[in-house]
Amino acid sequence: MSVKYAKKMTAVISVIIIITTVFTGCIDDQEFYNDLDIGYDENYNEQYYETNFYDEEERDSEEKLGSAKELDGTTVLVSIFADDINTSWETDENEENMYKTLDYLSIAIEWIDENCNRYGVDPEFVYDWSQYEDLYYTTSFEYDMTYDEDDQYFSLNEYVETIVDSENLKDKYQADNIIYMVYYNNDYSSTTVSATYCWINEDINDYPYEIVNIYTRCDGIDENPASYAHEILHTFGAPDFYLADEDGQNYGITQEFVDYNEEICSNSIMFTTYDAQTGDAYYDKITNEFDDLVAYYVGLLSQCNEVEEWGLGKSQHIP
Repeated sequence: MSVKYAKKMTAVISVIIIITTVFTGCIDDQEFYNDLDIGYDENYNEQYYETNFYDEEERDSEEKLGSAKELDGTTVLVSIFADDINTSWETDENEENMYKTLDYLSIAIEWIDENCNRYGVDPEFVYDWSQYEDLYYTTSFEYDMTYDEDDQYFSLNEYVETIVDSENLKDKYQADNIIYMVYYNNDYSSTTVSATYCWINEDINDYPYEIVNIYTRCDGIDENPASYAHEILHTFGAPDFYLADEDGQNYGITQEFVDYNEEICSNSIMFTTYDAQTGDAYYDKITNEFDDLVAYYVGLLSQCNEVEEWGLGKSQHIP
């Protein structure tokens, strides 16, 4: 089985959206309704930036890290189960699939925690929406969210800005970081891979929130826990090791470095989410490696020999 790519998507604001029924609280299913009536304006893009976010020159280094700053702290993960024009979670049999995402998320979080411990860091994650009802949301979008198009990026950030009180959640759970996990109930015929909108691409992704899109099925199989871990590590600054940097948004990863990873059958979590030796996707564990280069890019190491050896870009955590 070939390496499963979990590409990073970047986009620009371009569409009108209407977000409909939102359910929060997996225990009482209290309903909230919020219709966003935003008329399209060719100047809206610029207006939205000016009114909602810091000017780039005004941001300090901590703000440039976005909502997922340092792993050495407490991170809240908010789960959003999203319907679109082709997919839905609103059937009885999908409750089991919802809880499956929680199981995979738990495996990913425990694996990240264990590996951070090896570097002397002890992060805390708050994510269990079956226990904390304010970490669970459902929503519906009026177009196909499986396509890598500009409107995805805008609509998700608009949803987070409008519906979720991020600062209140951080205060409540005394958290340093907040990440949004958005799940889609797509079918096995889908070829859309999971992807993360990261704050590190400042020139394009001019929003303060990191948002992870999990497409629960792809290329005939379920998305496995390693993919969840891969995407979460993106939010803290880890780049894709399988993707040569052609547009200045992947830390200068060279094709030579990509070829080297393929040659040695690298099992790094940022190179593959399959086991490099067996080619299998595991669902009860993660067998990939959390290596020093990953640790460097997520801020657990201040230097790494491979960065200089391969001419890679500097970690966002390094001043």
